[in-house]
Amino acid sequence: LLFSGSAFRVSKRSKGPAINGEDQKKAVAKAKIMDIKELEYVRESLLWHTKNYALIMFYCRGMNFIDLVKLKVKNIEGDRLLNGRRKTGDPFSVRITEGLGNMLEFYLKGKQPEDYLVPTNYDGSTKHFQKYKSKEENERTS
Repeated sequence: LLFSGSAFRVSKRSKGPAINGEDQKKAVAKAKIMDIKELEYVRESLLWHTKNYALIMFYCRGMNFIDLVKLKVKNIEGDRLLNGRRKTGDPFSVRITEGLGNMLEFYLKGKQPEDYLVPTNYDGSTKHFQKYKSKEENERTS
């Protein structure tokens, strides 16, 4: 959608409004993240895990959800979280800060190196992703 006489345009493919023809990424203000951090939920409830996932993705410099889901315990080496980004294939390395470490500590309990880090019922297959991807592609072409 183009707005005539304006430098702004919205594209289905962009991450946000384009300013002067350049896509802009959307980001959540740090104050909002701190508000999320203060939320109190019943330990191990769905909302508690959801809050933790959002904060882990924030601490990991805006990690995508699919990258979080695919993380395994073996991706933690020393004080680093190492992985490859699914979308670009680029290597990913983030230092484990105190805040991130505190959250990861819970998810590491009793797990082996090949175990997925967070409980999301992800089975390692692309079956569900392919179904979603096909649905998304169909919506774009219609």
